[in-house]
Amino acid sequence: MYSEKGLCPHCGKKLPLKQRISDIDSVSRNFICRTCLRTYSKEEAQLNYQNEIDKLLSKAKEELLLKDDGQTSYKLFGNIVDIDNKIESAHYGRVLSLFFCSTLRKPMFSEVESLINSEKNEIYRKSLETSKYLSFLRILNASIDKYLRRCTKLLRFNKNYFYDEECLKVYLQRVNGCLSLKNIILEEVAFLSKGKEIIKGPVLKEAVEHSIDELNVLLNYSHAITTGERFHLDHIARNKEVLLAKEDKKAKVDYSRYRMSSLKKDKNKRYIKDKIFKREDSIYGRKTLYISLFISSLILFVGFVAVFLFFHENKPIFIGSLVGVGVFAICSIVFLILFRKYAKAINKRKNSLLNNSDY
Repeated sequence: MYSEKGLCPHCGKKLPLKQRISDIDSVSRNFICRTCLRTYSKEEAQLNYQNEIDKLLSKAKEELLLKDDGQTSYKLFGNIVDIDNKIESAHYGRVLSLFFCSTLRKPMFSEVESLINSEKNEIYRKSLETSKYLSFLRILNASIDKYLRRCTKLLRFNKNYFYDEECLKVYLQRVNGCLSLKNIILEEVAFLSKGKEIIKGPVLKEAVEHSIDELNVLLNYSHAITTGERFHLDHIARNKEVLLAKEDKKAKVDYSRYRMSSLKKDKNKRYIKDKIFKREDSIYGRKTLYISLFISSLILFVGFVAVFLFFHENKPIFIGSLVGVGVFAICSIVFLILFRKYAKAINKRKNSLLNNSDY
């Protein structure tokens, strides 16, 4: 939903966007720019404004959904909210961006929860487009699952063992934080479903309820660390500190002889990385990796050609260079075919993400 505002197309991009935007007077027939004082039709000014906001929203969504760059998208969505507080999509994007700023050691759960609670009654629940709100909740739910999945991978030695007691505490804290956010999502889906049928609402509700049950099981489950000791959750204090209770029964395998990872820097242990949502994990990051590999292969190919031409009189080196050139030529052709397919998959996923993120 856009406010009654207009954008001057004549002021140019040298001025900040906010200075080029003015409120539309409902009484006056024409729109007058407050900066350059030019006069033109209301319809033209409002269309210019909506097109500019749509461009900003599209850019912010691309940074968030395709590049996993929460910090950049948070600034972009924040700028849109600063310009026009009535655009729900910008509010939804800002919440998602804030969540994507979460790291292993510093999750943004409480900040996201606080932002949702402060805006839901005034903005989210008053929205006439419930499908956008539902889409936002669906993406937030998927992002929470993604965060917890990656967090678990970093903190575990293998499928059944955590590195140490500290890693287990951090894991249970994150599970509890994710559980709190999931409960908010469930509450909002229940609110949207009151007295009206919403498409995909029951599906999302069922998925969130199932996920909440799984998280509750994880909180009450007995977990093992690499020394063979087993712990279960005693309770979580008000300051969200996790207290564990040690069990008498030990795990079957002791992995303490292996080199472990740690949340703290230790010369004898690997340092556990902090980033969860990494730009290089996005589809744009993988595309860059493929291009880099192709350039490397091309350089090697040129190198073999140079050796082939330089030692053409020396038969053993000549034959070796010829074989090398042939191998790299075949590999380059195969690589180009695979990359072409991958590029198509990237564009397909990009369109799918941007079209399905209907918030």
